[in-house]
Amino acid sequence: MSPEDKEDFQDLDLDSLKFSIFPEDSNINVATVLRRWVAKGLVREMTGMSAEAVAIRYLFELFDRNLIKATKLTRNRSCKTCWIHPMMRDILVMIAQEEKFSTTVGKNRSIILPAKRFRHVTLDGRNDRALVKSVDISGIRSLTVFSEPSESIASLICSLKTVRVLDFSNASFPITQQDIHHIGDLCHLRYLNLSESSICELPSSIGMLPFLQLLNVRKTQIRSLPSEITRLERLQILSANRKIEDSCHCRNRHCSCNSEGVTIPKGIENLENIEGLEVLDVKGCTHSTVKDLGKLTRLKYLGLTGLTKKNSEEVSDALKKLSPSLIYLYLAACRKNGTLCCLPTAKGSLEFPRLETIKLDGHIGTMPEWISRSLTLSVVKLHRTRLQQNNMRTLEGIHSLITLALLDSSYVDEELVFNSGTFRGLQRLELVGLPNLEAVRFQEKAVQRLQEISIQSCRLSLRVHGARPCARLVN
Repeated sequence: MSPEDKEDFQDLDLDSLKFSIFPEDSNINVATVLRRWVAKGLVREMTGMSAEAVAIRYLFELFDRNLIKATKLTRNRSCKTCWIHPMMRDILVMIAQEEKFSTTVGKNRSIILPAKRFRHVTLDGRNDRALVKSVDISGIRSLTVFSEPSESIASLICSLKTVRVLDFSNASFPITQQDIHHIGDLCHLRYLNLSESSICELPSSIGMLPFLQLLNVRKTQIRSLPSEITRLERLQILSANRKIEDSCHCRNRHCSCNSEGVTIPKGIENLENIEGLEVLDVKGCTHSTVKDLGKLTRLKYLGLTGLTKKNSEEVSDALKKLSPSLIYLYLAACRKNGTLCCLPTAKGSLEFPRLETIKLDGHIGTMPEWISRSLTLSVVKLHRTRLQQNNMRTLEGIHSLITLALLDSSYVDEELVFNSGTFRGLQRLELVGLPNLEAVRFQEKAVQRLQEISIQSCRLSLRVHGARPCARLVN
């Protein structure tokens, strides 16, 4: 390693070593990385900057120094995933072990661990039988599991006395109900990721985690959250939705039919520090429970499903109170008799001064005019909205729009026309699951910045007319 490289690692050793826990050649979820850093206490608030903002600054410093690469970097320098070169990762793993920062135990790793105490441990295979003897498990601050260990998860959890981060989101084996039975004993826990596990309920002891900041139970079998959730006063991110099996013909990653929200517990207003809350099912909730959502004025990310005519008024009132802080909004109608038609449509009915992403799922009738007044809106994704050409006028008025996705019968006319001079900032267009669509037509000076058109599950005879020559067509 050159002296210049060593100097870089001296300046950024802690920030770069955080990536040593991830497997080789893996696409690393940026949001996961940032939230883990905050939960571990590796980044802290600075004057005028939140801990999350500080984490983002450090992340892009690593990008700028080419220590990690963004898989896809958008115009506003945001990305979903990143990647680290295998050679760079090997160097980070070596330094992490030398500095007693972290170690990876797995099929490609030696069972002879050079130190007794590590702050961060990754399990990436069955070659870990010497783990308990070689490492002081009780002192671990974070445990990340990819492959099934030789010791049971339940037994490992009972041994973790000071752990702050538990991440099972990329586990290649099912995490069961028995595995998390004693989760409430981990009183220092700040980050718990159980997404895509086989659990069907959270134990009531979840309320005994006073420092918990993030809880992720997405794509599980959980139908409702225990009332003890409302005791978690420091909780900032709560992500939960239920994975279901149905007969939907559109079983791809764009289809919204493979998940449903979870029931809102009473006392949700007690989560005063919550910033992300999704996906919650408001169908069947009392008026007061839906009304209490409006008290969570720090919310930046909100996802609601189960919208009907009956609860639309309460949902609209809650959205008016939350609108000043929202950055991301997902609204889905109830599957059987739900609708988004009763949401306010007038320009002044709702104002979202910070909204960047909106996703709507369900028949909407008239496209809400207030969407075109969101000056920061860059991503619009629509499912099952059944829009027609005349509804596109509202979307034409969003000058900041970068990505437009029409998915799952969200557009029902045979021809989609982008009128002259419209969608000037649009860079990506997704057309997925639109069985009626026969032609897409771009008039002169429309979508002048378009870079990519993605077409899936549409007619084989679908024609595209007038697209910019530099726009990449993905089928």
